[in-house]
Amino acid sequence: MTAVRTNTATILNDARLTTDGEFLLSSASILEITTGLALIAVPSYFVHMLVGLEVFGAGVFVGRLCGIGLLSLGLACWPVRADRGLGGTIRGLRAMLTYNFLAAAYLGYLRLGRDLTGVLLWPAVIVHTLFAIGFALAVWKPRAVSL
Repeated sequence: MTAVRTNTATILNDARLTTDGEFLLSSASILEITTGLALIAVPSYFVHMLVGLEVFGAGVFVGRLCGIGLLSLGLACWPVRADRGLGGTIRGLRAMLTYNFLAAAYLGYLRLGRDLTGVLLWPAVIVHTLFAIGFALAVWKPRAVSL
């Protein structure tokens, strides 16, 4: 009877993590896909809105390349029904945690350390920080381990 309760608790805990993780992954994936598409379509405008600087020449190409990377990250982390296992969700959560933590830190540095001012810079720092916190909580959430 104890083994049944332990396995049931493990399954329920894993299902809750998967559901919470899927919502978080879906939300962040939508944001990164949208940002990636914006960088691919109009990199100069998006960069100007983000950091308040103009982008010329090779910067446009690099901006588009970054857009492709964000689009790929968003698509790679999109929760898929075939990948409903906990392992797939954890991989996506870790990938988004890494990206959002580093993005928040770098964008915060651009604002505070480099004094860049774009209308989207502080909102971007805040959104990436909140996502990083959410992903950290989801990744390090205590889970029952079934033996």
